[in-house]
Amino acid sequence: MSNQPPSPPSPSGPSAAMPTAPTATPDTDEQVLVTTTQLEATLEDHLAVSLDGDTLETLLVELDRAGYVEWIAVTASGDYVWNLADSPEQISEAIATGIANRLEDWVRSQLR
Repeated sequence: MSNQPPSPPSPSGPSAAMPTAPTATPDTDEQVLVTTTQLEATLEDHLAVSLDGDTLETLLVELDRAGYVEWIAVTASGDYVWNLADSPEQISEAIATGIANRLEDWVRSQLR
């Protein structure tokens, strides 16, 4: 892939081992770690959505650039590790803002 995510910041201490399955820590400030491969499998298993790894990775890189997900490491096998802890709130806020802006534009167009 030609557009790689930016390098993660240098770790300030020892890094946690990458889990073999996605980790979820609801109601805490901890990280929710998942690799691109794990996320691809989860989307297919739970939502019946099938994206190839390259397409999903491209989408995740763009979401990282926009601040919706956080790329934090690369595994020994070259798979990206993503922290999705704040993603639901950030993405839903962006969608709500986008819908509100479109409605506002529509209302303004109707008043002209």
